[in-house]
Amino acid sequence: MIALITFGIAVLLGVVLSRASTGDISPGERVYLLLTPLPVFVALVLPTIIGMAQAASLGRSPGSNRLTVAGAALSGMMILVGVAFAIRRRRLGRMVDARLVVGMALAAMPLFLIALVAMLYAAR
Repeated sequence: MIALITFGIAVLLGVVLSRASTGDISPGERVYLLLTPLPVFVALVLPTIIGMAQAASLGRSPGSNRLTVAGAALSGMMILVGVAFAIRRRRLGRMVDARLVVGMALAAMPLFLIALVAMLYAAR
């Protein structure tokens, strides 16, 4: 349930970010903002749905583990793309758009959550 709520928030933020009309933003940046909820969906929501469909109460299936890893990798790539957009905007002499920063934070959410859980398990 938490994964579905997280995904709902991510989609809502992605839609709000892509629809905002203040300031100029390139078409590539607009597509980036539209795709920022995708890592949340792949890393958190799909594995949860697969786990519930398989009724796997004691652990996760290898397929859902692979989806989580793929979502984390996608999250890392989206962060790098967002940083590249920010660097490009600075080189063109424009300010980094706040929507781009929020989009990077949204794209980083799955990677941050997975790293947090990994650190909690490592601390045991």
